[in-house]
Amino acid sequence: MHSTIVNVSVRHDYYVGGFLQAFDYQLSNQSKILFHNADAIFRTHINGFEILATEETRNIFQELVNEYETDVIEAKKVNVNKTKNDEKVALPTPPAIIVRAYDVDRRFIQLTSTSIRPNNTCYFISNITAQLSNLPFLHVNQYVGEENVKSLNHVELMPWLVRKDWFNTPVILFCFYLSDVLLQLNQNQESDHGLNYTIGFEPRQNIWKYLIFGAEKYQGITIKDLDNNVNFQFEGSETVGGKTSLVYTSKEPVKLKENTNQRFQLKAEVNEIETILIKRLPLASITQVNSKTLNGKQTVVSEIFVNL
Repeated sequence: MHSTIVNVSVRHDYYVGGFLQAFDYQLSNQSKILFHNADAIFRTHINGFEILATEETRNIFQELVNEYETDVIEAKKVNVNKTKNDEKVALPTPPAIIVRAYDVDRRFIQLTSTSIRPNNTCYFISNITAQLSNLPFLHVNQYVGEENVKSLNHVELMPWLVRKDWFNTPVILFCFYLSDVLLQLNQNQESDHGLNYTIGFEPRQNIWKYLIFGAEKYQGITIKDLDNNVNFQFEGSETVGGKTSLVYTSKEPVKLKENTNQRFQLKAEVNEIETILIKRLPLASITQVNSKTLNGKQTVVSEIFVNL
């Protein structure tokens, strides 16, 4: 009877429900062969994917691990007797399950705080990190971070890459080493649900830039955050499409959210009385973005157009 031995859920704090449902998860060809021979099942679900196995599957996985460990010992024995000028025997590749995650709706880069670059880098996430950190996350911190970004030339990736990865690079390359899967399962024998892991992504943080049109008739225009978390500063005027706007930018980056709770108000002085012009200003979107230089660095700016 098959039961879940590994379950992975991918979270993203941009979304209201918290889960990222924009990835296409694909088992590598080598892993497909392994699953066929070992009667394992790879199955995707709305929030990620899971791996199912029988008791016999786990026995086959253990046999592969045992063979690998024996081969490593033999290779090391051979290398001990070699001189400095002799070519060393390469150590075998550990048996592992490889899963690739592809960004199918092409919005991941727009809404995520990330430095990965297509055809150059990707996230590499393995179950070794989970064992070391003793967290539900398959990474050390709350969110996937720079420590998980690997160049396609990185030594950790080389055993698992295929030619297509260089022109169709996955966002994430998951590596579940069989030895660690079996070890963690043995350490969690009281659990009936296998190993449950979480991947967490942080939303992009942009400078918010409001362009206020039709403000000439008002004095003392300001933008106030009702929660006093974000401060805005006046940066002068800017002409767009022949129309002049007043420009206000946030002093610090603001996280993008699908349904944000930000409450920004536009205020002005009318007859020397502070008056609310717009009770709740429109919020930034992931599509209306530009860039500006701040402190010598190119910074992403979310532009919001407001007409009075």
